[in-house]
Amino acid sequence: MSHILGRLFPALFVAAALGACSNNNNNNNGGGDDTVVEPPPTPAPISIETPNADRCEILDSDNCMFPWPSSVFTVADDEMVTGVRVNLNQLSMPANKQGVQVDTAEWNRNDGFSPSQMILAQVPGVDLEQTGVPPITDLEQSLSPDSPVVVIRASTGEQHLIFAELDANTDEPSEQAFIIRPMVQFERGERYIVALRNMRDASGELLEAPEVFRALRDDTLTDNDAIEARRESMEDIFSILEDAGVDRDELYLAWDFNIASVENITERILHIRDDAFGSLGAAAPGFTVTEVVDLAPCSESGCGEGQDQYKSRTIVGTFEVPNYLNSDSGAPGSTFFYDTPDDGLPDRLNGDNMFTARFYCSVARSVAEDFGVPPKAIARPSLYGHGLLGSGSEALRGTGANVNIMANSHQMMFCGTDWTGFSSEDVGYAVQALQDFSQLQAFFDRQQQGLLNFMYLARLLKHEDGLGSDPAFQAGGIPVFDNST
Repeated sequence: MSHILGRLFPALFVAAALGACSNNNNNNNGGGDDTVVEPPPTPAPISIETPNADRCEILDSDNCMFPWPSSVFTVADDEMVTGVRVNLNQLSMPANKQGVQVDTAEWNRNDGFSPSQMILAQVPGVDLEQTGVPPITDLEQSLSPDSPVVVIRASTGEQHLIFAELDANTDEPSEQAFIIRPMVQFERGERYIVALRNMRDASGELLEAPEVFRALRDDTLTDNDAIEARRESMEDIFSILEDAGVDRDELYLAWDFNIASVENITERILHIRDDAFGSLGAAAPGFTVTEVVDLAPCSESGCGEGQDQYKSRTIVGTFEVPNYLNSDSGAPGSTFFYDTPDDGLPDRLNGDNMFTARFYCSVARSVAEDFGVPPKAIARPSLYGHGLLGSGSEALRGTGANVNIMANSHQMMFCGTDWTGFSSEDVGYAVQALQDFSQLQAFFDRQQQGLLNFMYLARLLKHEDGLGSDPAFQAGGIPVFDNST
């Protein structure tokens, strides 16, 4: 609107001046034509439909959630570090084949979007080569002043390193996403602006910008309240882009979004860590050794049952960790427990519930073979972390004995635990979650409990009353690994 008034004001000024001159001539001549020159009429507002504007991003009339991410999907919230909170409407979320839409509750706890968030839009008919978008093979092109695809940090005007591509899952223009991938994580808590300009089709012709965006870019007044309510924030975007050297008239599409703060991203895991170690104090976690297996060296003909070339002992047991999940066992499907009132931080179930985690350790043959005498070497303790849907028991065998070979070659003792939310026991629940993404929350919450479990296991490895205090981890009464702090 300010652009419209700005363009109308000179016309009104000239008209008034002409009118004044005409009146002076009339007075001097004692009469004449008293006609006043009227200012040009204000153009009538145009009509544009924006279905579901209360819950959709109106810049793309065909896809409610595009472009993504967008500040449209946030609301002001002074209690959040960034001053905004994600506010996704469940009616706008994807649905599975049963029509169940993704629950937005966990997303709406955030004060912005992911620092690694890929950016999505639709640009029907765009030809990447004709447009000259920055490809993965030439990332520096995205920092060029004339790059057709730019992502700008609003506070500094600095261009972000990215590349752009089209979704390879479909060739249908109406369904194909235009994907912008950040090659460096976005800064936490910062606001970013995306600008697409001079988009071209296969023949090199410029593509026409989407209707709603054209109205905002070109200062075209509409009779649509949602569009007019967006005008002020869009003017701010245009102003920042102009300062960064991006010409408003060349824009095909532009929008902004906020990245979540460091506090929002990390506060839950840091809270349970601090709370759990606060209750533990300087002590070692409770643990129980449940199985010890001694292994003989392999014979010249090879390794038989009860024999191993690289390790001489395996030890399995359990240890206790404060439980911040909403079930006694913390089983797959459990989520964080939030007591009333909910302050956004997980609470310990029942105030004192414990999670029983498993540990798996192996002693290398180069460290000790005869456990009745002092060890040949003092092992360096190390945590073993398994991969997706793996198991802590891999610390006993690894993949192709690679873990045992490394331990034996470098006098190390690996101990592992199941990464809760990320281990083989989660396979069944993973199948359920793939059918209903609302259940993904359990994976994220249990993984954070799993990280806490690893930290407690680390304390057991570096505490005089930890694993080294048990005879299973001793040779000749001496711990086989360095448990000094």
